[in-house]
Amino acid sequence: MSEKEDYSDVEEQQQQQQQLWRTTMRQQISPYLPPPVVSAMINVIDPTFEPIVGPEASMTLGGTLILGLVVLQLLKIISALSGQGRAIATDNDDDDDDIVVKDKMKKDEYGETVLVCGPMGGGKTRLFYSLVHGNSNTPTITSIQANVGLLQPNNKDSSKDEDDHKTNGMKPIRIMDYPGHADWHSSQIIQVLDSLHRLVLVLDSTQPVSSAADILYHILAHTTFKKKHIHIMVDCHKADAPKAKNWRRIKIMLRTELERLLKVRATESDETLFWPPGKALNMDNLEFAKFHYASVSCVSKKGMDELQDFILVGKKNVAEETSLGPRADIERV
Repeated sequence: MSEKEDYSDVEEQQQQQQQLWRTTMRQQISPYLPPPVVSAMINVIDPTFEPIVGPEASMTLGGTLILGLVVLQLLKIISALSGQGRAIATDNDDDDDDIVVKDKMKKDEYGETVLVCGPMGGGKTRLFYSLVHGNSNTPTITSIQANVGLLQPNNKDSSKDEDDHKTNGMKPIRIMDYPGHADWHSSQIIQVLDSLHRLVLVLDSTQPVSSAADILYHILAHTTFKKKHIHIMVDCHKADAPKAKNWRRIKIMLRTELERLLKVRATESDETLFWPPGKALNMDNLEFAKFHYASVSCVSKKGMDELQDFILVGKKNVAEETSLGPRADIERV
């Protein structure tokens, strides 16, 4: 037998083994797939693409698609880690695994700091890029570490607010985009909360609010314990999405979840509660927190002016008051 024939036999054996593996895999996953899908694989996809990719074409195409998605996600993660977003400063320079890591921004480069926080998937990072870089179309993935950037006062249209003279001569505002998966009991985020006068809670207005309420509970518990007053804007993001709820509905849902958490914590621990458990929660009458609400969309720019006003001077945009309810004037903090 010639060397060429030996090579052909080996190649044929390899092809048979690959086909056997794909057939075995299809048999293993078929019981977990809907019957129409299995039927389409056997009667439509395999006969159609077999001349191109060989036997068991459905398994070959499916495996290629899965591999491509994995590679795409890896590329996104690598791109995000090597991007221009910077992280929040901390006193510990040696711990590279921290969610909050050191940045090179000097204190004299900015004035106040505003924290942007909320559950994963709410759109915090997209808002961050829209505010800091003016680009809401930047592809984003779940943040691994906190991002930090500067919001320049001159980014606003000063013709929209009679009080924008307050931004004249202002230093830029440092915005911190805190990851939704991070631990709210860590010493680093507690240090950040101690230095804040206002923050933005971003949530997806198409989704349940239980995760956002849990974060909000930690914030309110901390400010009550420290007796520190803070202004909180609840940013109901993705307001243009088909099943988005307006901020009034979100407010009611948050109140219900917070009342539930108060009852649970009252029985599980002896921590200082920010409201008597069992009593109807009045979010407009909390001693150490003042709430503000807005329905916001990065796509249509709805509510973005109000959000910028709150971050810069802690004041709602007058032009938006007709759609956002009674005006609540805020002193600059």
